[in-house]
Amino acid sequence: MNLQHLTDKFQNNPRLFQVADRLTFSKPQRLYLKNLQGSSPEFIVSAIFNHKSTSDLNHLVVLNDAEEAAY
Repeated sequence: MNLQHLTDKFQNNPRLFQVADRLTFSKPQRLYLKNLQGSSPEFIVSAIFNHKSTSDLNHLVVLNDAEEAAY
C-alpha cells in the first residue's frame, strides 16, 4: 500500500464527508474527534484540507502540546 492509496482511503471515507459537511455550516463549528490511533489524525486533517468543499476555508487545529503539533 503506497501513500496515495492510503490518502485516497481517508479522502473517500463517508465519515470524512460528514466532517466536511459540518465544516461548511455558516456558524463556526467545533469538532472533537476521539479514538483516533497512530497517524490517522494527521491523515484526517490532510483529507479535510484537501477536500473540495473545505479547501477554501480557514482551519484551526488545537493539539495538547508543542510535541504533538510538531508531529
